[in-house]
Amino acid sequence: GLFSATSLPFTISGLGRVTDYSLRAVDYVNEKNAWAVGLSGTIIMTNDGGYTWSKQDSGTTADLFGVDFLTPHLGWVVGANGTILRTVNGGHTWTPQASGTTVILYGVRFATTNQGWVTGEGGLILYTVNGGTNWLTANSGSNRTLRGLSFTTATQLWAAGDQGEVLVSSDGGLTWVKQTSNTTLDLRSVSFAPASSKGWAVGREGRIIQTQDGGATWSEKTVSASPVEDFSAVQFVDENKGWVVGNNGVIVKTTDGGNTWSGAPSGTAADLFGVMFVHNPDGSAVGAGGTVLQSTDAGATWFPENGIIAKNTTWPASISPIQVVGPITVSQGVLLTIEAGVEVRFDSGKGIQVDGILIAKGTPTQPITFTA
Repeated sequence: GLFSATSLPFTISGLGRVTDYSLRAVDYVNEKNAWAVGLSGTIIMTNDGGYTWSKQDSGTTADLFGVDFLTPHLGWVVGANGTILRTVNGGHTWTPQASGTTVILYGVRFATTNQGWVTGEGGLILYTVNGGTNWLTANSGSNRTLRGLSFTTATQLWAAGDQGEVLVSSDGGLTWVKQTSNTTLDLRSVSFAPASSKGWAVGREGRIIQTQDGGATWSEKTVSASPVEDFSAVQFVDENKGWVVGNNGVIVKTTDGGNTWSGAPSGTAADLFGVMFVHNPDGSAVGAGGTVLQSTDAGATWFPENGIIAKNTTWPASISPIQVVGPITVSQGVLLTIEAGVEVRFDSGKGIQVDGILIAKGTPTQPITFTA
């Protein structure tokens, strides 16, 4: 049964749908802490591996397309109008950095607290050697929009972009050389396995290209596991295991270095723009309409987050009080169990829609409380 009880302090994180804006990138710094960024200055974060998400105040309405964290405290995001933001406290506050440009910035990567790079429109590549206090323009030799960015060492980097553009730098991003990608289709993302010369890039019309030799040669791979959808992001955690996401909820994965690919049911038709596995087997994908997907089995199956409870879930007293900051839906056939002693506090106008089953295990001495 449900019994009244004394209210408890608010928690920092909250349950429920925290945004409907399209999310364009996601980055995990460890198995617990992650950030996703998107349109209209949206930044959301989790500190419990994706179980709850909180919205952060970015201080901008610019569309954000890239995010990279080095530690749970230190990170950068980039986006439209030359926007670069930096945080030193896990995103509680964000400080603008002067990029010296007003073009759209798409990718950001940092190798150390001082050394980082940004890619953007018109072949723009920026680099910093002091944590973004100053951003300098590199000689990319390209005028094509560059979106993807990957590195294996602080000196060895790759960028990928429109019309099949692939660039490599061997001097820490100061100068860049074009590579022959063997495609003229737009590339949206590039990923090299850690400390490896093996890399992959993905883009329009389901295109996947891969290299075994640092990009000296690139070959095209056919992905028969999916319809012909645009791919938006790729990530490899080692030379064998990788994931690709794209339009209409398409997710494909490989366990043999991209020789073969298999489709994974995402359960959504939303366009997906970002994917990140902090370590095998836990990962996330993000996309249109605030879509957040989680996988705990190396991408074989996916379930939605950001306000949708799609698998049997228990709210234990150890996480009480629970702050519901957005609408929550318990999917059909799914069981939500609330243990004794839990307090659930709702932001104004927020609630739980139960299409499945709700079991509340309150007792006279350990009541469950719903308050608004």
